[in-house]
Amino acid sequence: MLSSATPFARDFFSRTAQIVAVSTAVLALSACGSSGSVKSSAGGSSGGGGGGGGGGGTPITTTKTPFTPIQEVIQETAEGSRAIPAIAEDLGGTLGGVISKTPLASAAAPTQGILTNVGEGVDSLALGLETGLGKIGSTSDPIGTTLASSEGLIVNTGEAVSSAGDLVQALGTNLGPVKPVLQVTGGLVDKVGQVVSSVGYKTGDIVTSAPVSGLTTTVNGVVTPVLGTTLGVVQQVGDTTGLGQPINNLLTLVGGVVTTTGNTVQSTQVPVISPVGHLVGQVGNAVSALGGVATSGTSTPGGLLGGGALSGGLLSGALAGGGTSGGATGGLLSGGLLSGALAGGGTSGGATGGLLSGGLLSGGLLSGGVLIGGNTSTAVSAASGSNITSTTGGLLSPLTSLLGGLLPKR
Repeated sequence: MLSSATPFARDFFSRTAQIVAVSTAVLALSACGSSGSVKSSAGGSSGGGGGGGGGGGTPITTTKTPFTPIQEVIQETAEGSRAIPAIAEDLGGTLGGVISKTPLASAAAPTQGILTNVGEGVDSLALGLETGLGKIGSTSDPIGTTLASSEGLIVNTGEAVSSAGDLVQALGTNLGPVKPVLQVTGGLVDKVGQVVSSVGYKTGDIVTSAPVSGLTTTVNGVVTPVLGTTLGVVQQVGDTTGLGQPINNLLTLVGGVVTTTGNTVQSTQVPVISPVGHLVGQVGNAVSALGGVATSGTSTPGGLLGGGALSGGLLSGALAGGGTSGGATGGLLSGGLLSGALAGGGTSGGATGGLLSGGLLSGGLLSGGVLIGGNTSTAVSAASGSNITSTTGGLLSPLTSLLGGLLPKR
């Protein structure tokens, strides 16, 4: 069609196609630039406020509150506790395999049953903590949710007791003369386990009933604000003094070491050992999260004790020195009260000249000064840095002379 068109028409269509192509490319580049700008903005917001996620993936819109560290500690602890069922299951399988190769092979299944039920009970409680108290400050009745998990804990405890009764009966099948006694005893233990399980189911019904649920909701309405205020004050003190961030950093460091250790153990994939590693790793995460209790993440620059606690603040100057611009004019330990006081340092040291060196002990209160005597610096010199000398020696000089006169001469 274009081949049969006039040169003008072909030129028109060609230029039109070029314009469309260029326009499309420009629009595409503009869209990419706009998208990149949005991602960059999101990332910046995330970094500054600790809130949503950066570019890519599903954005996280969580906002940090005074409850956040406590929530994380409880959730990490609960998650670690949920490794206990795996530990119990692995241990039960290992013991069951060993027992099955002995004359007491019939005891293998009940042994596994005890460990499995104990693990499931712990898992039920851990799940209740994770979804209950682990969300305190975010849900209306975290206490009620946690209490509701007691049903699974009690029921599984009862089933573990019943499995213990089965174990007693299984042992009786191979112990001849005592078999009747063990059979009766095992049956009684099994009945006790059934009663416990029944109590567990009834407990669940009571805890989730309207009266109890209303009570726990009311209690939460009182406890949650008090806890939130307390946590807020603690974080404010940590931020104001400058101690919060160093404490957070320390706990994060310790928790990181524990987590790394746990992850290493978990990676072994050895039964029993591997889930223990997961448990240890979660404990490390909980320790790291605990540091958030001390700070909201918005520490005051300089701080009272730290600018933080170890650099430029009251304890920085007080503990590590820093001259007249440091804390307590030169620092408590270095070039300060105790550095000059304990190790001397002249008029620029602590207590002007040192309490113990060139001060209290050396040429001061005790040496050549008040107690022993001598013609060096006295206790006054220790306090003022001057060269005032003692008149006749120290405070104990007359006493030593008197004792010398009373002692027999050889």
